[in-house]
Amino acid sequence: MYRDLDKIEQEVDLLKKQGSGSEEFEEYLRHLELIIEMCKDIRQACHYDVRKVFQASAEALETQMEFIRKNEIRINNQNEKAIKQLGQITQKKKVLVNDLRTLIT
Repeated sequence: MYRDLDKIEQEVDLLKKQGSGSEEFEEYLRHLELIIEMCKDIRQACHYDVRKVFQASAEALETQMEFIRKNEIRINNQNEKAIKQLGQITQKKKVLVNDLRTLIT
């Protein structure tokens, strides 16, 4: 955006040098200069505040992610025990099925 405004300002200067309606160009050029200055002021004023907001958001997200990771680890540990128990039950069922087959045949 700043480059576009600078480019417009240069075009106005060029047209002014070519001799077209100097009063209108002077006023137009002043408006452009004011717009450019206000944009620069806004960019400088907001930069730190915007960064500060994003930093606070990032810290909050990191805290939430840490909480989620802790819960995932806890849930995985709890599920690991249950999965091992299911595996043992499945193995017992397989042994019983094989025993039944040998008795039937």
